Amino acid sequence: MSPSSQTEGLNKESINYYMGAFIACANTWRAQAKTKAVEASAFQALEKENSSLKEEKETLASRWERQ
Repeated sequence: MSPSSQTEGLNKESINYYMGAFIACANTWRAQAKTKAVEASAFQALEKENSSLKEEKETLASRWERQ
């Protein structure tokens, strides 16, 4: 093998290594973003349920007072 072909082989291996590392990081970032989106969605659903339960409580309290 000539020295230039050895260098080319190392460069390709380096590029493959760094691309693999980048893809691994990108997958981690994507998973974190997906988790945050799911958590935000769940939090919004809980807030919505909480507000509807408060409305129901107020409605029942006003009905109780009328009786």
